[in-house]
Amino acid sequence: MTDISGLAWLSRVLDKSFKRAKIFLEMYIRLYPNDANGYIEMARYYEELNDEKNATKYLELAKKRT
Repeated sequence: MTDISGLAWLSRVLDKSFKRAKIFLEMYIRLYPNDANGYIEMARYYEELNDEKNATKYLELAKKRT
């Protein structure tokens, strides 16, 4: 799990490749739908893009998995 999350983080934070980061995060959520961390990371992704609506949506989805 952390490998995919790590790739998403590297893509988002170090490479500033948001498109690639989103692909990894979607993969993480698809493979581990009950893990709140994927949803939290997706919320961070959207926060960096100043998309508060989707950030809030993913935080709410994360809460349902804790």
